[in-house]
Amino acid sequence: MVVDIFRQFIEHFIKSIPSARPVLLLLDGHGSHVDLRTMERCVENGIILYALPSNTTHVLQPAEIPFKKLKSEYSSACERHWIKYDGAVITRHSFASLLGEAFEATYTPAVIRKSFKATGIWPLDPDVIQQERFNPSLTTYQPPSSEIDTQDVRRTRKKELERLREENDRLREEIQFMKTPGTASLHTILKYPSAPPRARCRCDEVQQPAKP
Repeated sequence: MVVDIFRQFIEHFIKSIPSARPVLLLLDGHGSHVDLRTMERCVENGIILYALPSNTTHVLQPAEIPFKKLKSEYSSACERHWIKYDGAVITRHSFASLLGEAFEATYTPAVIRKSFKATGIWPLDPDVIQQERFNPSLTTYQPPSSEIDTQDVRRTRKKELERLREENDRLREEIQFMKTPGTASLHTILKYPSAPPRARCRCDEVQQPAKP
């Protein structure tokens, strides 16, 4: 999201929320969409912008909790689209409507309330999330081993040589069939049924009698 689109969202947000103020709007701390003009507009309309701390949105952001269901619903919407329109490709023109179907099926009022409760935002519960969830992740990086498995290298080379031999045989058969299609074997004809058109020569033309 960029600044201009976020401004449009704020205007839509102002028109959509109840008249009781102030209201709290949670968002991530990315700086690409928030500017001074937008913040002033929020202050004028009793909207408190609260940026969640970095690297905590997967735990504290209510919209993250039903995200797995959102992806599932979007896949189902795409399947219905493919069936209805005979396998039509999803484009930028059809994406928004399909995501809209998935969004409405996922973010129902009941799910939204449960998500706010699960993150401890409302009803306010600072102890609902265990401290262990904010601990640093365990190190999973392992330095590459200096030892090379020579057996794996041999197997990889052998497979590549086999693939090259098969490709070479296939090309040789195809070239032979293109040169002399009448002498090709039945196996080759079935593999390459569409022979290139034979060049026309004078012997193919009907000799017209000379005029007196």
